[in-house]
Amino acid sequence: MPIRSVDFVCICYDVAGTNVFKPVIQDLADRGYGYTIVAMGSAAANAVKVTKFPESNVKNITELGSETGVPAKGWERGQKLPKKDVETIVQSIMNMHPEAILVESSSRVQHQIAKALCNNGFPRECLFVYYDNMNMCIHDNPNAALILRFVNSNFQMLLPTFFIEDNLKANSPDISARNFKVVGHPGVEAAVAVEQMETLRSQSTAIYQKLNIREGEFILSFLGGYLNGYEEAFELFVKQVKMLREALPLYNGVQIVVTVHPKLNDESKNDLHEFKMLEKYGIENYTIVQGQKLHKRYGDLFEIPFETLVCTETSPATSRDVMSISSLTLSQSSTLIPEAVLAQIPAHFVNPTTQKNTMVDCGLCQNLNQEDSLVEYFNSNKVQSTLSQEQLFFKAQLLRNAVQRISTLLLQAIKTPDAVAI
Repeated sequence: MPIRSVDFVCICYDVAGTNVFKPVIQDLADRGYGYTIVAMGSAAANAVKVTKFPESNVKNITELGSETGVPAKGWERGQKLPKKDVETIVQSIMNMHPEAILVESSSRVQHQIAKALCNNGFPRECLFVYYDNMNMCIHDNPNAALILRFVNSNFQMLLPTFFIEDNLKANSPDISARNFKVVGHPGVEAAVAVEQMETLRSQSTAIYQKLNIREGEFILSFLGGYLNGYEEAFELFVKQVKMLREALPLYNGVQIVVTVHPKLNDESKNDLHEFKMLEKYGIENYTIVQGQKLHKRYGDLFEIPFETLVCTETSPATSRDVMSISSLTLSQSSTLIPEAVLAQIPAHFVNPTTQKNTMVDCGLCQNLNQEDSLVEYFNSNKVQSTLSQEQLFFKAQLLRNAVQRISTLLLQAIKTPDAVAI
């Protein structure tokens, strides 16, 4: 089908956000619509490599005239671009003549660009801002001021769950009249699809081999992060593991697998907080997955007490791979925890703060926030919910068919006959 003159622009900052938009963009491309991804931050560094978008469809903001640019590292989400850069980027986007724009709500720069687009005549009703975080309640979110900046600019906000909508409305009396639409989460929905999970499980032998762990081992995994409070959360997890092994000898041989957040893949082993904490508390039988590298501490029975291996696979083990073979997955705030829960994989949070969490609030997982929480968890033989996936989606207040919902809103904005009612 020939590409029509209708054009969609997606403005992305994070790889995660780009992945959320990927099935929507693919849906529109399959219908013959053209698109451009305006990328910055980690999205600019990885949009082609990780999400496999054609290079010709991805434009770094430096290609659009930004002299400063937004690097993948060393740039704070709340940091602003110089006004001149914003004006140049906006003019470049306007020259593309897009008829609808989808913006990820991850950075102050994206807010600057979205606001300037509308101030320069782009129709506000054709610009949509998507908030993709399913975990944090807004008033406890360290990026709350950033999210509320989008909301208070009166953009059309697309939200993953009704919990998030209620949380936003409760946060301020002025917000209740804003334009919210709950549409679901394309990334989570695609990741937990039955066929996707079956494919992942069928690759379990290969995943064990990538991790250099004997197939069938009991794995307790922790998905790494970098947000405020992460170091305290990970130290609490290590203390929990130490107490578990001391209190319940049955779990002495549990393999601990920790994934380092991709933002930290270039750090040296000795600079990793995860390595420091595991060594500080004398934890053995662990594997730290850092991109292509595996940092392994063996038990006393092994001649080699510690070694770093380089994965020879073309694709190293990902956090999602690790999660799929784990008996229990934990994290401070990873968006993979909701995925695990909805895919009926045992998963919970470890967060020593009083931060609220929508997945915990709706009763689908726990916050193991005490040093004896793991001992209590395994002592009580707690198991993940036996609810069906449909029931889990309902309880999480997460709508299905997110791709269709977002695509339809974009198509309705440009008044195309391809739009269908939702």
